[in-house]
Amino acid sequence: MEVTARVHHDARLGSHPIVAAIGHAKRAAVIEENAHTFVMSAAMGVLARRRSKGKLMSAFSLSSDGKLAITASETSSKNDFDYLVGNWNIRNRTLKEPLAGSDEWEEFDATQEFRQILVGLGNFDIFHTELGGKPFEGLTVRLFDPKTRLWTIYWADSNAGKLDDGKVGSFNGDEGEFFGREVVAGKDVIVKFHWDKRNPKTPIYSRAFSADAGRTWEWNWYSKFSRR
Repeated sequence: MEVTARVHHDARLGSHPIVAAIGHAKRAAVIEENAHTFVMSAAMGVLARRRSKGKLMSAFSLSSDGKLAITASETSSKNDFDYLVGNWNIRNRTLKEPLAGSDEWEEFDATQEFRQILVGLGNFDIFHTELGGKPFEGLTVRLFDPKTRLWTIYWADSNAGKLDDGKVGSFNGDEGEFFGREVVAGKDVIVKFHWDKRNPKTPIYSRAFSADAGRTWEWNWYSKFSRR
């Protein structure tokens, strides 16, 4: 479940995969690349910033025409998402209006079913929740390229009914980052998905937007998973 900006057009979530002390979270959180990890409390009340351990995670650069170039980490593997196989409960916390100067967050619950496909070179999950009193479903498809050792993550939902352009990246050990481009609130942004599986029984997904070519990031979605 890597929810993209398109989901946020729903009335409940604001305008489409919680920083320290959520009640005082600052919208314009600036997170240094390769030096962040967030730990969500069971009550989703507190996130503590921690520094990542190990080597650099999947990196990206921008070409002169603005295209993203992604490099796989040394540890990237087709087994990186094996920890998500099965059924999950998900507690989500989202910024109501990304890139709009808002400090208002809201929470909602969801469930997910995850399974592998293509003899381990891919997987998919189905995300279920209720938004604005109506059923909502999202579909994530992840495909691993054994030549580049990069994952591409695609999202579709019951609002739009089509796959997006995908987010590309890899895991470095227990943390993964995946990048793509979207238009959010009329702005061309780089989207970053972050997965933390240091505790595979309670993995955490988070998402950030950058409207300045990756110099600063606004963290706007956090999901804590638990087995069901």
